[in-house]
Amino acid sequence: MVFFDLDDTLMDYTAAMRTAAAVFWADHLDLFADHSIDSFLTLWESLAAKYHRQATAGEIGWHDQQRLRMQELYKLSGRELSPAEATNEFSRFFDVYRRHWRLFADVLPCLNKLKAKNVPLGVISNGESLQQHRKLQVCRVEERFQAIVISSEVGLHKPDPAIFRHACEQAGVKAGDCLYVGDQLDGDARAAVAAGLHGIWLNRAARPAPGCDVETIESLRELPSLVGIGG
Repeated sequence: MVFFDLDDTLMDYTAAMRTAAAVFWADHLDLFADHSIDSFLTLWESLAAKYHRQATAGEIGWHDQQRLRMQELYKLSGRELSPAEATNEFSRFFDVYRRHWRLFADVLPCLNKLKAKNVPLGVISNGESLQQHRKLQVCRVEERFQAIVISSEVGLHKPDPAIFRHACEQAGVKAGDCLYVGDQLDGDARAAVAAGLHGIWLNRAARPAPGCDVETIESLRELPSLVGIGG
């Protein structure tokens, strides 16, 4: 069985997020006049990562992290937002973000080849359940996966090996017979290996990684030829 990460593995999360954040910046130039588009995107991404980590760890709710990061963004620019205002501002961003959900170009060719080989497929993703399922639906691939495990649904999150083992149990397969593909070397590939799966790092940007100890590919087009590795 082949399991996939979702964001920045199947769906181009970064492109959608950066596009929506750039629109947000352009619509609020009076507030963020001290920021170039590049510095604003860097700030946006750092806040998103900070609060996403807290939500994934269960320290705050998934919807709370949206409000809190918007409040901090505005506070850094000298303005306080009420919870209701912050929620409304995040919704404006999210509407644009959602309209830009797209699969990477190599996803469907890969899934089609795996389907032709009768390889069962699954998804293991950190995130909020409704949003992650909605991404798969909007991208029209949800029905291709026999098992979909979202961290908020099971109370486990990557890189905890338990979430990989849970997914294998749910799918009725042995960890040693599964491959897991993700864009994060540690949080995806190495974490999967720690759970007994064959972890594969999808290194689209060909980032240097001295001492990399896992199978690495730069495109999902390379994946079908590796399916036999996991047994």
